Amino acid sequence: MAAEKSLSVTLMIPGLVFAPRQQQEIFPHLPTLPALSELLHQSRHISGHASGFETMLATKFGFSAHQHTQQPIQHIQHSIQQHMQETLPIAALTYWHDKGRPPGKAVLRADPVYLKVDRDCLYLLGQTSLQVSMDEAKALISQINSLYSDMPWSMEIGAADRWYVCLEDEVDIQTHSLHEAFGKNIDAYLPQGTAGKKWRAVFNEIQMLLHSSDVNLNREMNRRLPINSLWLWGEGPLPSRPANRVCAFDYVWSNEPLCRGLALWARCPGDQLPATASEWSKLTQAGRHLIVFDDMRILAREDFQSFESKLIELDETWLEPLKKAVKNGQVQLSIETENGTVFECAKTLWKKWWRKKRLWHQWFN
Repeated sequence: MAAEKSLSVTLMIPGLVFAPRQQQEIFPHLPTLPALSELLHQSRHISGHASGFETMLATKFGFSAHQHTQQPIQHIQHSIQQHMQETLPIAALTYWHDKGRPPGKAVLRADPVYLKVDRDCLYLLGQTSLQVSMDEAKALISQINSLYSDMPWSMEIGAADRWYVCLEDEVDIQTHSLHEAFGKNIDAYLPQGTAGKKWRAVFNEIQMLLHSSDVNLNREMNRRLPINSLWLWGEGPLPSRPANRVCAFDYVWSNEPLCRGLALWARCPGDQLPATASEWSKLTQAGRHLIVFDDMRILAREDFQSFESKLIELDETWLEPLKKAVKNGQVQLSIETENGTVFECAKTLWKKWWRKKRLWHQWFN
């Protein structure tokens, strides 16, 4: 690495643990990832609580899912307030990143998805593979807003594949994330709570609108999956912003929208993630750095070949240069996984010749 002073780097790769834990039948086809395998082999392992990627990430910024606003709106029901304390407001945080400002109203994510019909069940099977264009997103959002122009809510685009429902007030609703529901019968994952029935009806109507939309007719003519539903999730208001920066890091590098939203909330300086570690090393300075890569949990299940390609690219362009920097004593590296395990890598820990070598995915079995 270019910098002479030591750097402390925490690395998060959401999706790294998923394939080994959930898809053991693909073990023979997993890439070897030599740089990652060696880093894990030469590291100190610290087992922790499996709290999941989102919760682990939030704690990095001093953000607890149990926080709530200091002055909750008085007319919101007690059940809503209790749910606030148990929910990380992902929609509000990613909205902040997408729009460059915190939401002025209550927001929910309403992401475009593909539901597959199998007998009398609907399975959530398409999200990243839809490759929704911005023109398609604008056209469909316009049609939905026109249909519901007299309702106390509207829809906005954050990105081509991230849409939002903007409401006047918080509603009593409990949802499940795309990651939780992906690949499953959606019956057990539909919105619940006092407002759940209403929103289930609304999105049934929206499915009918999407079915007849010219956007989907064109997609099907071109043998592409239709955008035949929206997935509602990510509820909850933002807690009061801390008076002072509470992030545990000096700088955050990521393109992941939740990470970027949390950094904005916590007043933690950050930037987009460069394409390679070599580019990153020219921009960085000594200090505590958090690097969060794109979330690949759904990609691992939806398009394994793309997942494999991204892992190989990551190993070559990021982990190999970081491995060399660790061996040279230029970087102290921690790799944190969503199952709670932390792998600490430093020059002083290198050359563990007595430990049996394993491939990277064998560390997560």
